[in-house]
Amino acid sequence: VPWFRAPFGRDGIITALETLTFNPSLSEGVLRYLAATQATTFDSQHDAEPGKILHEARGGEMAALHEIPFGRYYGSVDATPWWIRLVDATVTATGRPSGMAETRRATVSSTASLQGVPSAI
Repeated sequence: VPWFRAPFGRDGIITALETLTFNPSLSEGVLRYLAATQATTFDSQHDAEPGKILHEARGGEMAALHEIPFGRYYGSVDATPWWIRLVDATVTATGRPSGMAETRRATVSSTASLQGVPSAI
């Protein structure tokens, strides 16, 4: 299995932004996936902090056996601001803020993490 056959947060976000005008469902899917995998606790081994957006996810046997150092890794410095940008661009392009209701909690948490404020949600 190729090593780069894994979800990468920033790569998915940039791809979604580039294709937003002709395929907004891709953007919405990327947002839902990244909201579902957003960090909710502090974990220094995975560089996770509440509100941070996933940098990459590894699954399979090697991750399960800890032959690689992580399953989910949150060490990207820019995935979280890119994610917020994609939320804004998707709502603007689709005109459907209600369609993004399921990512609201993640958006608030991401914004709070960038401001250095623990999220109350």
